Amino acid sequence: MTGGTPLSRDILEVEILIPDGLGFCFGVKRAYDLATSAVREGGRIFCWGPLIHNPQVVSLLEGIGLRVVEEYEKLLPGDRVIIRSHGASPRVLEALKKGGVEIIDATCPFVKKAQERIAELARQGYQVLLLGDPGHAEVQALLGYAGSHSVFVIGQMSDLNLLQLEKKVGIVSQTTQQESSLRDLVATVLPRVEELRVFNTICDFTASRLKSSLEIAGKVEVMLVVGGEKSANTRRLRDACQRVLPSTYLIERPDQIRYHWVRGKSRVGVTAGASTPDWIVSEVVKRLRHILIEGEDEDQEGP
Repeated sequence: MTGGTPLSRDILEVEILIPDGLGFCFGVKRAYDLATSAVREGGRIFCWGPLIHNPQVVSLLEGIGLRVVEEYEKLLPGDRVIIRSHGASPRVLEALKKGGVEIIDATCPFVKKAQERIAELARQGYQVLLLGDPGHAEVQALLGYAGSHSVFVIGQMSDLNLLQLEKKVGIVSQTTQQESSLRDLVATVLPRVEELRVFNTICDFTASRLKSSLEIAGKVEVMLVVGGEKSANTRRLRDACQRVLPSTYLIERPDQIRYHWVRGKSRVGVTAGASTPDWIVSEVVKRLRHILIEGEDEDQEGP
């Protein structure tokens, strides 16, 4: 329809379904509030790595003075450093303290619980399995809480084939994993060990958001998942919805919505990752409503 008249549709013909309570999860909101409060106090303020996995929010924070740092030599005694929501290892925390900086701990309370559980299992002599994404910041930090005790990261069930399981095994999860993955891991390990301790350290918010999003994916023709490409829970949410509805797309910004995704559709779902603020979701819904009702020239589709 290049160069033609945009499609116009009655607003009553279009329905956009959204789970209740979209926006930051508790841990992310807490980290964001701590960061903005610290910035308002003035002075040199840094965050050890991106505060959360959302580029728009990280850019906004940089714009008001919160600089991202991951090199000790860039810090001076008296600087303030925020520990991001994913946490930091004991080694990092000790090095920061030795450098004379003030630490503002914005670690998610659910992540802290996972840190405590790993330390507990290690002290008690369990072989520790950590269900998680090997390269994720939360997982990398969690590894440090076992001290000299080894922790084996299980990113997929096939990783178990590389291990010789011991008699006593303990399992902890990255907070944004799916409960079905934890159940699968437990079911696979249980027959192979004499003693198994399992701590479900998955965030309730993650499980609830997944459940409500899957319900919507089963009712609509297209599903949009809003969040950062580097956000593990957002990607996992996209993958889960995609298994229910192949026409599921992950976007970071409203301008990434493509007309041909939603052309002629009357029911579209929108959900978002735990680190996506409600104002981005609102902008996506506004853009989506414009496209669905007002239409858009096909030459603007892009890839």
